[in-house]
Amino acid sequence: MKDYFQLIRYKNLIFIIAVQWIMHHCIVLPILTTFGIGDYALNTNLLWLIIFATVFIAAGGYAINDYFDTKIDLLNRPNRQIVGRTITKRTASWIHHITTAIGVLLGLFVSWKLKSLSLCFIFLMTPGLLWFYSASYKRMPFLGNFIISLCTALAPILIALANGEVLQTNYSPELLMQTPILPTIYTWILGFSGFAFILSMIRETIKDMEDEYGDKENECRTLPVVFGISKTKWILYSYIVLFIALLIWSYVSFVQDFALFKTIDEFYSLRFIICGLIVPILLLTYFIWKAKTPTEFHSCSICTKIIMIIGLAYSFLFYFLIAKANGLALFGIFFVNPQ
Repeated sequence: MKDYFQLIRYKNLIFIIAVQWIMHHCIVLPILTTFGIGDYALNTNLLWLIIFATVFIAAGGYAINDYFDTKIDLLNRPNRQIVGRTITKRTASWIHHITTAIGVLLGLFVSWKLKSLSLCFIFLMTPGLLWFYSASYKRMPFLGNFIISLCTALAPILIALANGEVLQTNYSPELLMQTPILPTIYTWILGFSGFAFILSMIRETIKDMEDEYGDKENECRTLPVVFGISKTKWILYSYIVLFIALLIWSYVSFVQDFALFKTIDEFYSLRFIICGLIVPILLLTYFIWKAKTPTEFHSCSICTKIIMIIGLAYSFLFYFLIAKANGLALFGIFFVNPQ
């Protein structure tokens, strides 16, 4: 049973659940509550259906990835290989088919309930992208990493779209668009999605360097195979510079003057960005520069995942600042005394 959980990457699935739950409860709901329409947010049942749909599709993607990677995994991580050793390829294929089908059906049901073509498109498109990623795109430079990073970024976007559809069924779309409600939700959710995208690009590139030997032997054309480790590191450095630049731009142009924080922020966000994100990403840069072996690149990959978790934790600070500024009860339990 343990191998089956490893096959579908249960730890990553738990992270997906956390991301979507947190985006709804710590970003979307506080914004709607501040505007006085918290009762019109996505209901709990539909929220969990979206989460389960996402998780089942992701589980299928992980299973089919290992199905296609048996030869590569035999070279890169023989002691950790699952498909072809403890789980047959046929079984992995069936797990992919079943979990993907469940995820798509749940997603289509939610799309129908919310009358959303956007959600329907995403739930139909994502399984296809994951299949072609595993079958061929992951063996191409840039394209494979772009696709998996895009799928990562879609997880929080689904929550924003679903809540947007609910609001537009309760209010006149024309009237709603004259308010800052939807732009505020989409801006913050897209901010988290954008940074998730860049960090995923960084992590996937690091994983390509970790797996260079097996990829080269199986004629994959990943960045390290095509350009070499040294040049791939410079590509990573450019991603990191972009990440830091976007963090600074986001703070200066939006976060520091965010109306719902009023005057409560007091540079909390800036301190979080510097200490929680910029310093760790600079440390990661140093680790990448020093890394030479697959084990060292694997450690860099873990560091990137930790930075992702820290970035997600900003949503709790966001909730705290909005609650303190507007007298909201955190998770409906206790109030934070306003300044």
